[in-house]
Amino acid sequence: MAAASNTIANKAESLGGIYGYELEKGAELTGLVKALISIYSQVVTSGRATTTLAVKLPGNAVVRELELELRADRASWTAIGAAGQVRANGTTVIVDLGLARTVAAVGVRAGSKLLIMSVRSWTGAKFEEKPAFPVSKTGTPLAFFPSEIQTQRLEIELAAAGSEDAIEEDIAVQLPDLPADLEVRIDDGPPVFTHKGSVREGDRGWAKTEKGTTLRVSLASAFAALTGNSQDTAERTFVVTLSAQAPGVLGLEEKARIVDCVWLTPLGPEGSLELDFESEGFLDVPLNVDAGTGTLRELRATLASSFGAARALPPVGPPLSSQAELMLNADRAAAARVSSEHADALSELIAVRLPLTAGEQGAELRVAFAEHDPDSDGPGDLTRAPQSKPLVLPPGDGTESWVTLELAAPLPLDEDALPWMVVLVSRGEVAWSLASGESNDGSTLRCGSPAGPWERLP
Repeated sequence: MAAASNTIANKAESLGGIYGYELEKGAELTGLVKALISIYSQVVTSGRATTTLAVKLPGNAVVRELELELRADRASWTAIGAAGQVRANGTTVIVDLGLARTVAAVGVRAGSKLLIMSVRSWTGAKFEEKPAFPVSKTGTPLAFFPSEIQTQRLEIELAAAGSEDAIEEDIAVQLPDLPADLEVRIDDGPPVFTHKGSVREGDRGWAKTEKGTTLRVSLASAFAALTGNSQDTAERTFVVTLSAQAPGVLGLEEKARIVDCVWLTPLGPEGSLELDFESEGFLDVPLNVDAGTGTLRELRATLASSFGAARALPPVGPPLSSQAELMLNADRAAAARVSSEHADALSELIAVRLPLTAGEQGAELRVAFAEHDPDSDGPGDLTRAPQSKPLVLPPGDGTESWVTLELAAPLPLDEDALPWMVVLVSRGEVAWSLASGESNDGSTLRCGSPAGPWERLP
């Protein structure tokens, strides 16, 4: 009797330790059935091949972050309904595991009236003649195999027939393999996360926590592709499914989210607004935003334009100084060298715009583009320089404005031979405002007589 008790205790310790089974010190078991009933009371199914999580988001959500925690651990027992396809014919139950799996035991959950008579494994063409678990005359709630088996199907013979639900939920298999080949899908779509092979602590970010073996993954981009419809404010429920080829203890939990919402804001009676730009610059467009919207993080707009090929650089600015300006007349001209940034952005010049203020008598002016003179480090001969069309400014009231001087012909720009733009006033007087907020050592500005010499600014 003692030998039998020790054998059962060793079996329970090797296979049932995780179920909390242990023999009380000095306890005496009178037979195999009594020992198996003790072990059977600890059979708890926790394994599954899939688990799901409902994630609720509005249709107009802008998903900045949505992080899920995946859990995957070895299961103690897995109900056959979760482990594979089940077919029952009277007292015979066939379990198709889908592919060859390692199976250590078949058991029945506590409280069930089902009992196992025998278990046979699949050879690939038929079930083995010799049972993996010997034939029991009265039936048993737990069938431990002498050694683990690899099989795609199991044939379980019961002492009495049971209902379909009872068979799928009350009969369980012990699959000692680790969960493997994980996939995460949203609403049965394509995989948004995969893990090939078995889940192991320390492998590809999997870590042991108080909840088990877990991994955090971000599905922000996946959800962002399914939301962001500015005209759909209704709440939607997305079903996230975690599946494993080898069943185990699977879990899904949302750990973090950062979600904004995008709203369609009509700009006019027909939903659009036509803007007329008289020149480069900016226009203020009022927005009809609900006061309860909260923090406005960004603005998206669909633009359609009929702009020509010409571009003004920069379109806005630079800021003008209120403390310095150049006074120009027929005897005093000013020159500024075209920058390499303009040469990179523009293939040719067709006009220039300057912030000018005309004097009380008005003014007439033009610009010329002279070659660089390396000897004087300034504008070269103006007699051969391409010039703009003359521009007449009416008498000013002290208010500066951006004026356009069109070239008689387009001027190609060569970064290796940047020209000087010379402002020439033939009548009256103008004030040319200088930019503020930018340092200038005088290397790109010159002042002097139109005939020269040209001097750097002090």
